[in-house]
Amino acid sequence: MKAKDIMTTRVVTVGPDEPVTGIAQKLTDHHISAVPVVEEGKVVGLISRANIIREIASATAVTIDTDADDEGGSAGRSTWRCRSSPGRATAPPA
Repeated sequence: MKAKDIMTTRVVTVGPDEPVTGIAQKLTDHHISAVPVVEEGKVVGLISRANIIREIASATAVTIDTDADDEGGSAGRSTWRCRSSPGRATAPPA
């Protein structure tokens, strides 16, 4: 069996300047997990659902409210930024 035997021939594509929200909608609408990025008839990249999720996660700030600290620690608020590295979060510089 070869790629040509199982490939999709009606390919959904996006342009390099298409907003990420539009790309996410296309992925959802077409039940696909990735689309080629095409410019002037040539594939210049590929964007996947995982790429979008990673970018959203790396740009997301999480505020942790520590006002109700029951263990005598310092109360206050901390803002953490999630990075794209799995299992890591870093506090912003003070």
